Amino acid sequence: MTIHVKLFRHISSLLLATLVSACSLLPASEQVQIYRLPTVTSTHTQAEKLNWSLRLMTPHANQTLDSVRIAVIPEGDLITNYKGIRWSERAPILLRDRLLDAFQTDGRIQTVTSDTSTFNVDMELTSELAAFQSEYRNGKPEIRIILDMHLVKSQSQQVVTSHRFDIRQISKNSDAKSVIQAFGLACDSLSREVVDWTINSKQP
Repeated sequence: MTIHVKLFRHISSLLLATLVSACSLLPASEQVQIYRLPTVTSTHTQAEKLNWSLRLMTPHANQTLDSVRIAVIPEGDLITNYKGIRWSERAPILLRDRLLDAFQTDGRIQTVTSDTSTFNVDMELTSELAAFQSEYRNGKPEIRIILDMHLVKSQSQQVVTSHRFDIRQISKNSDAKSVIQAFGLACDSLSREVVDWTINSKQP
């Protein structure tokens, strides 16, 4: 065996050992669980249908909230995200779809659609999502949702009325399933308030 061949094999062995060592130092991929908002609990009403139509716009949100990551404030002003769990969609879209389902389940407004459609409608609901997170208070997580909502005439874009919804829901425990369940309950409360406020605001 020539010196060149021995040198080549030696270098190859060193390179292989280096690669194996490097691979062992790479962090393991994070195992992520994907969550939907728990099923809506609103019920269909027997009230007379209202002869007007509504479009529900996706709430505007900052980069922290406009994400599939689940926001948490463990202390003070520090905002971070839960590790290992994600929403199935960006939070503003999850909330829009939950509100849309609540309006459709309620059934009083004759036609309700979202901003994924181009139908002509009488009224629009626009909003800004200021909070959609878990906040720790006295060692326990509490869900906080703040939604600034505006009822707007579709054609003129004139604001009929505005309202800030501020919802809090304490989680039974700090584990992921309890926190997600609390998010669902908070969204249920928000949905009921938004539906009633919208209908009462539009009524003459």
